[in-house]
Amino acid sequence: MKLEEKLMNIIEIKIQFIRSNISTRIKYFRDIILNFIDFPEVDIISG
Repeated sequence: MKLEEKLMNIIEIKIQFIRSNISTRIKYFRDIILNFIDFPEVDIISG
C-alpha cells in the first residue's frame, strides 16, 4: 500500500509538472504571437 501511495504521488507530481510546463509554453507562444502582431514585417510562416 505504501508503494502504491508513493507511485501515485510521483505520478501526481509529474502531471502537475507537465501541466505547468504546458501553461508556460502557452504563455511564451502567446508572447511570440503578440510580437509578430507588433512586428508584422517578420514573416516566419512563409519561411
